[in-house]
Amino acid sequence: LILDFLGMLRKDKTLLHAGWYCIIMAAITSLGGILTGVGAMAMLKLPYRGLIFTHLAFAVASSAIMWIMMLMRVHRHENMNVPMRVIYYILALTCFAMISWAGHLGGVFVYGE
Repeated sequence: LILDFLGMLRKDKTLLHAGWYCIIMAAITSLGGILTGVGAMAMLKLPYRGLIFTHLAFAVASSAIMWIMMLMRVHRHENMNVPMRVIYYILALTCFAMISWAGHLGGVFVYGE
């Protein structure tokens, strides 16, 4: 997100490309994280409720936001108007907060409060 934001401010295509590749990798690897998490839940026979469900819900929602951001970039990033950029960065900040919260919930689940 930082590379992407700096690239936009400086109008530096190198930074924009670096941010683009980071978003692609984040979206792809988020699927691996979700699949391994669901697999671990199945192997440990954990119920899909409570704290672990909330952790999973935040992870899936943040992954969906990453994919939406990636699609926005594919279609219009260098030609985004100001309102679209605002939406893009609101999504980015929302995704950042959701990933952080999902990580916190995962830590609480594993290590307790």
